[in-house]
Amino acid sequence: MSKIKNSIPAFFSLEGKSLTDSEANFFKDTKPCGFILFGRNCDNQEQLSKLTSDLREIVGWYCPVLIDQEGGRVQRMAPPNWEKYPPAKFYNNLAKEIGLETALVRLEQDMRRMARDLNMSAINVNCAPVADILFPQTDNIIGDRAYGDNVYDVVNFARVVCKSFIDEGVMPVIKHIAGHGRADCDSHKELPVVSSSFLEMEHTDFKVFADLYKEFSNIAIWGMVTHIIYESIDRVNPASVSPELISNVIRGYIGFDGLLITDDISMNALKDWGSVGNRAKISLQSGCDIALYCSGKIDEMEDIANNIPKIRDDTIGRFDSYLKWFCK
Repeated sequence: MSKIKNSIPAFFSLEGKSLTDSEANFFKDTKPCGFILFGRNCDNQEQLSKLTSDLREIVGWYCPVLIDQEGGRVQRMAPPNWEKYPPAKFYNNLAKEIGLETALVRLEQDMRRMARDLNMSAINVNCAPVADILFPQTDNIIGDRAYGDNVYDVVNFARVVCKSFIDEGVMPVIKHIAGHGRADCDSHKELPVVSSSFLEMEHTDFKVFADLYKEFSNIAIWGMVTHIIYESIDRVNPASVSPELISNVIRGYIGFDGLLITDDISMNALKDWGSVGNRAKISLQSGCDIALYCSGKIDEMEDIANNIPKIRDDTIGRFDSYLKWFCK
């Protein structure tokens, strides 16, 4: 029987650097599929290793523990206890100065060291790379987190990131499907609306994710879905709660058959979709596999646990593909 058969399709979070009694009891009762960590949870390697061990002991198996460790502005395990890594833009600039191949070698070296940092604390899923393309209107929430302004650059750099993580035993999560680069505002704060045609995105945003997934389809790498409205596909619903976009574009046109995680459902982009529990339910009903919740508030996680449906059989299949490669 699959290890997640009796789990709920959510990745939960916690408030501090160690589990409280109430968090431990809640996680034991609800059995989330895994957890995501933030800077507020990371002090030093010894502390972090104990925390990941405690989380897995609570749910009773070696579940995935996620983190956003991109480098640059988005690095939850930070100095002085961990190495500081450059943002994505650094490698593109380096390629222009000394050549693409040399920049890719530097990127691989850095990403392998980053993955080893994660391994030391038993973190086995990294929400990276950012595979969004830069456009003139791209909001700064992406900015220097992107590897370039064209398909060729983004695929070349993101491919190396994915391969480096996989080779070191860490599952990459490519984000933000179906593309955050065209958004001119921050989805943490408000709901972006992209008016570009399908044809425009087909040869740019969508192609990056299609090319990356095709290369790593044997491992079925994971993806994170945006809270962005793409008007040419669904004028009402952002991607994370759009059955049409998930089925026809992400699963269909892009051909992505890996595990699909929502972006954080507590983000303001989804405020019109009700409570976090309702947002989680709608995202799962729309075709996402796992609802991601990042704010660490027990009352909101209780709302999620009380509202989301049972884990689907297709999600279990995708999860078991992950377990084959990345779980002890």
